[in-house]
Amino acid sequence: MQVSVEDTGDISRKMTITVPAEELGQAYQKQLKRISKRVRMPGFRPGKVPMKMIEAQHGGEAMQEAVSELISGSLHEAMAQEEMQPVGQPAVDIRNKVELDKDLEYIATFEVYPEVGDVGIGGAKVEKPVCEISDSDVDDTLENLKKQRTVWKPVKRKSKNKDRMTLDFTGKIDGKPFAGGEAEGIQAVLGSGTFFPDFEKQLKGLKAGDEKTITVTFPDDYRASELAGKEAEFDLTISEVAEPVEPEIDKAFVRSFGVEDGKEKSLRAEIKRNLEREARSRLSRKLKEAVMDALLEQNALEVPKVLVEQEISNLVGSTQAQGVNIEDPAQRAVFEGAANRRVKLGILLANLAKQAKLEASDEQVEAKLAEMAQTYEDPEEFIKYYKSQPSEMEAVRSMVLEDVVVEHLMKDARVSEKKVKFSDLVAEEKS
Repeated sequence: MQVSVEDTGDISRKMTITVPAEELGQAYQKQLKRISKRVRMPGFRPGKVPMKMIEAQHGGEAMQEAVSELISGSLHEAMAQEEMQPVGQPAVDIRNKVELDKDLEYIATFEVYPEVGDVGIGGAKVEKPVCEISDSDVDDTLENLKKQRTVWKPVKRKSKNKDRMTLDFTGKIDGKPFAGGEAEGIQAVLGSGTFFPDFEKQLKGLKAGDEKTITVTFPDDYRASELAGKEAEFDLTISEVAEPVEPEIDKAFVRSFGVEDGKEKSLRAEIKRNLEREARSRLSRKLKEAVMDALLEQNALEVPKVLVEQEISNLVGSTQAQGVNIEDPAQRAVFEGAANRRVKLGILLANLAKQAKLEASDEQVEAKLAEMAQTYEDPEEFIKYYKSQPSEMEAVRSMVLEDVVVEHLMKDARVSEKKVKFSDLVAEEKS
């Protein structure tokens, strides 16, 4: 067998392999014998059909199987001989017409992992966000908890901002109904933006039992483009107007959040602990992102296209169920950018872990698992479940290893702290 390799790019290779005609002939005869064992032909006992007749009827199949087997075996042998590790399955192209008296020559094209030097961030500037939970943060959270427990009290008066209205409507454009223009029992809180402004402002001042026809103009940027800018009439029937009634912070309210002593002070302390835990998690992600940005900036490399395509497929699969338009070119570009980043970081982090002999210890994994469990109602059950799932435990170990890598890289970085408000931290991550 003859093998030659040509570099066609930084990480792309073309391998030419020639298999002697003698080996092709042997593989062909082997396949004919295999086929002969299953062939049934009148006048002949099983396995006793003359090879000439087998070849006449099944020669094409035997040659196809022989070539497939030869390519698979010789390609594996050639890769080992040349000490190459292809990324993904090589593309194979047979160069000559396959004949028994001729050598089999084919080309395999593939990508290899890039060569990576010493990985680091070499004194890069990294901004480390820090956050202190304030009384105001606790107040805001407590207010949100009260809103979550809001009850709605029906009223007979005219509706005003923050009231919840329950209504039926039927809409028409030029006297004709349109798709999405009819609903029964729909609820909306005035001022929440459930309806577009021109519609919502005409709901104010109505009370339960009112019937009214209103004329509205859909916004030019309305989500249903076929309605944008058009004028429509809606027949309204108001079945209920209700005002919000927030609960008092009493013992029952406090105990409903698992604080047994029923004291507001204890609830506030619990809220603060939860916010601090959430802040640590968000700050860790933000710091990790900053370190990874520095890592990518200081360690340029070309990545195998096949890995990027695999990662794009993973992203498409995880977002398709969320209604994301995967055919949109702009969305495709977002996927490509994210996939490229993930693949580059994966290669860099794997090499860094190997170079610096970094690993996640069992103790660190246990600590991470315990930390994750604190956000669940039954931490022990959470830990028990994870420990019964090898794939989940491996995911936790990977998370810990990332933290270890970040800590290692931070030693060589020029770190400056930046104070951030908790509210800004949350808003930034949501955006």
